[in-house]
Amino acid sequence: MLLKQIKYSLLFSAILLAGCAINNNTVNTNNNNTNVSVTDLDLAEQTFIKFYDLLSKQQYAEAVTMFDPDLDNSVGWEQLEQYVPEEQRSDQAKILAGYCTTVIDTCVPTTVLSKKQIGTNKFHFTVQFKDVAVTTCCDDKGKMLPTQTEFTAIVEKTATGFKVVTPPVYHP
Repeated sequence: MLLKQIKYSLLFSAILLAGCAINNNTVNTNNNNTNVSVTDLDLAEQTFIKFYDLLSKQQYAEAVTMFDPDLDNSVGWEQLEQYVPEEQRSDQAKILAGYCTTVIDTCVPTTVLSKKQIGTNKFHFTVQFKDVAVTTCCDDKGKMLPTQTEFTAIVEKTATGFKVVTPPVYHP
């Protein structure tokens, strides 16, 4: 009788372990054996952080592969071109370098304060730039506006991967 119980226990354990192996669709991301599923929101955040890391290291040729301001109807490469001489305007890495030279304070690593998916392929981030506070001059009545330390950025998923849509915050 005891032998029969042991045999059934072993059979049950084998079936249970096999079921766990089949249904494991998570990724082990660290040495603590913590399993986490990677979502599009996570990938968008990773792209955003990597983009600003590359900008801070002045690696514009690689950063430009993660950036497409033309995806935003209110911004585009043509608005960023003014920061380089006309003969360099066909080179997006040089345009990005020229823009960052002008707004150097916001081409630095960022901290993501909050994130959310706002559409099938769009992701909204609230971020802070390292040691950056921007004061926009005045409202329509001439009154100084408060200093801003939190900024909004959009990342979009495209057929070629995730792209940062929002350029670094402009302030001369």
